Amino acid sequence: TQFETSGSRTASNRSIQWGEQVVKPIFESKDDYEIIYRFATKLGFAENSAVYRRPGVVLAMRLIEGMFPDYKQVIPKQGEKIVKVGRLRLLETLRRVSILASDKSHAVKLELSPGLLRVLSQNPDLGDAKEEVPVEYAGEPLKIGFNSKYITDVAAVLKSDDVQLELADDLSPGVLRGAGPEDAGYTVVVMPMRI
Repeated sequence: TQFETSGSRTASNRSIQWGEQVVKPIFESKDDYEIIYRFATKLGFAENSAVYRRPGVVLAMRLIEGMFPDYKQVIPKQGEKIVKVGRLRLLETLRRVSILASDKSHAVKLELSPGLLRVLSQNPDLGDAKEEVPVEYAGEPLKIGFNSKYITDVAAVLKSDDVQLELADDLSPGVLRGAGPEDAGYTVVVMPMRI
């Protein structure tokens, strides 16, 4: 299992067989994790460090101390509002509309109504952008803000034709998943923004 969080730090968790014991190191960044799993020919642990070797290279990395948190508590239970939308259509729409969003926040507003998702962004210097996307949704109307980059990063790597966005209300995290079996088990929690 791998679980990552973004913010000022990124952490990954995966068990490693180390001799007769199983070690669950917490790496400071996804990059540390990738280096070890892709390139290490020899791997060792000493106190709070991981040491990796390959011919001509020795790299030591500090490990974060502590137990990895129970990430399942962070994932909201299935929201009452479930939206199914074409992955590429959503990705392209968010990329276009977010061009006018603020460089820092990449904020977009999603206005959801039965059968329709309206994606909006505003920039006092550049103007407004608005685009409508047909969706499978039959619930109550909802307006919620997100950092568009968080959603586009996920939509770009999913393989399903459709994505499913599960929402509860305008202040609760959304859960984004691929709607097809090729993305089974891939779940992303996206925090909303006040816009």
